[in-house]
Amino acid sequence: MILEIDVGNTRLKWRLLAQESLGPVVDRGVINNTSNLEVGLSDGLVAYVGSIARVRMVCVGPSLIALGVESWAAKVLSLPLESVVVEKTVSGVVNPYSEPASLGADRWTAVLAASKLNHECVLIVDCGSAITIDMLHGKRYLGGYIAPGFSLMQRALFKNTANVKPGDVSLPTVAPGSDTSACVHSGLWLALLGLVVQSRERLAFESGVAADKVVVVLCGGDAVGLRSLLPFEVQLNPELVMDGLSVVLP
Repeated sequence: MILEIDVGNTRLKWRLLAQESLGPVVDRGVINNTSNLEVGLSDGLVAYVGSIARVRMVCVGPSLIALGVESWAAKVLSLPLESVVVEKTVSGVVNPYSEPASLGADRWTAVLAASKLNHECVLIVDCGSAITIDMLHGKRYLGGYIAPGFSLMQRALFKNTANVKPGDVSLPTVAPGSDTSACVHSGLWLALLGLVVQSRERLAFESGVAADKVVVVLCGGDAVGLRSLLPFEVQLNPELVMDGLSVVLP
């Protein structure tokens, strides 16, 4: 079996594949980065330790977490950790960065996974601590955008203003607020909504196709909330980043 790990800024996600390619998922789990990751991995995978043949990881979180996963894999599984290294070209997709390694490894693996979906144009929206948007036209990767995610914008606003305080609003909405807390909540969701809608329009313009032909794929912790607000159909793929691991590390 293949253990795949995606380390973000706030949490680690893992899944266990029954085979090398994108096949049946045997098990999966999520661990907060503030937890003891080695204990969390051992507890979640205790029944599979003897059956794991490879461990591959994409990491944009703290380097100490990557080192901890590497140590755990060596100690518990007696296996090397295979980590994503961002390159200039993989599977016909060209990295447009002048310094390829400066592109986030999670964005790169998500783009590579999207390139296998066989759509003419794909807008990849990863709604995590930061919201990242990447544009793909066939095999042509056009780059994208990075902005603060919902929670990050919220914390920044609360920290840097005197009279704006967190409230009790929870469901995503862009309805005009009738108190300060509701105004903040709706305003932040509207900012994310506008970013995605305008990015879709921009990809349509760049690629010369109609906007309704652009396939929007969402992943990340706020993906479900954002999907409920978007005025067009989208695909939800919570494990898109890990799907790209089999392309980068075949």
